[in-house]
Amino acid sequence: MNQKKDDSQPPATEKSTSLVKCIGNESLKEIVACLKTHKYSIIVDESTDVSTTKQLAIVVRVVNTQQCTVEDKFLQLLDVEDSSAEGLFHLLNTFFDENGIPFENMLGFAADNASVMMGSMGGLKAKLLDRVPHLFVIGCICNSLNLCSSAACLKLPSSVETLCKDLHNFINHSPKRLLKFKEFQQFVRADVHRLLNTSQTRWLSLESVVNRRLEQWSALILFFQSEALESQVQSAVHILNALNNPLFKMYFTFLGYILPIINKMNREFQSESVMIHTAYSNICAFYRTILSNYIKKDILKSKSDPFEVEFKDCSNFLTENEWYFGSKVESTLADKNVLGELGSEASRFRAVVSSLAANRMMSITPWSASVDLAHFDVRLHK
Repeated sequence: MNQKKDDSQPPATEKSTSLVKCIGNESLKEIVACLKTHKYSIIVDESTDVSTTKQLAIVVRVVNTQQCTVEDKFLQLLDVEDSSAEGLFHLLNTFFDENGIPFENMLGFAADNASVMMGSMGGLKAKLLDRVPHLFVIGCICNSLNLCSSAACLKLPSSVETLCKDLHNFINHSPKRLLKFKEFQQFVRADVHRLLNTSQTRWLSLESVVNRRLEQWSALILFFQSEALESQVQSAVHILNALNNPLFKMYFTFLGYILPIINKMNREFQSESVMIHTAYSNICAFYRTILSNYIKKDILKSKSDPFEVEFKDCSNFLTENEWYFGSKVESTLADKNVLGELGSEASRFRAVVSSLAANRMMSITPWSASVDLAHFDVRLHK
């Protein structure tokens, strides 16, 4: 016997929404009560949702005095109408005032390194410092490392990035080509993997993108030979010419060497465990590794602190033929047949990669500004 539907009861989705709102409001009250009596730091980041609405996410870091642990708590997601520094500060100020959260309890502020956040004159950082002069401010180290590597990669020929994107777009956007490519992968006994695409927000993804193309290089050459001959697609011909040019593979191979070094440092700063006691020594080791590729060994050994090395001073550089670009690149450059095919392009490769390291990556390192950790530690105990 069919039961009559009770129209007086709200739909399940409305019940779920009401439950989530109720839990969210109670959680907000609990966090706000904690911030009124405890010191805290805030971490903010702007985002845009699927409806193209700009939002500001606020996460607070507080000390749980009962359990003696440091906890990160999601505070609120605020809709942003004015994304300027003034607009963001007004948004924060209004939210804090409405909830009675004292700015005086704020110890630290963290955000990405966009000028609207970290501008020394008109950024959100400057406005918060006007309100809380003792505020400890730090930009996202991982974002800084990404900016360093992105700026350095601008020194590479744009055709390298174009090839990277063209390979993905040509194959992955066609089910027919994907199946055909799979046959060539099996023929050369390569792992049957899809080509990955680059991402502007997933900073660690570039290493996987580069390694996947190097892994599939032989299969890619055979696939595009087939496409160029059978389908006679002009774009396939251009891609094939690039794949057959050893210069392109050298650039990808160099990236396959340098990116893991950068990503290793990046992963350490994304660690959820406490790393403050090893952070500086790890940064020094990373910096020294980068410098060792082109700085004379006696110069490096003479400095106990690698940050004292004048990395832009040409007199500290190794000779052009002594620069190190990774074992696989060195093996390629030692091949006389490849050198004969490359001609003057081999010297151009050395010059481009040398400029990448010496002039760009090292000039905007995220630890160039000093951080007064001792001063911050004193305030924590006040």
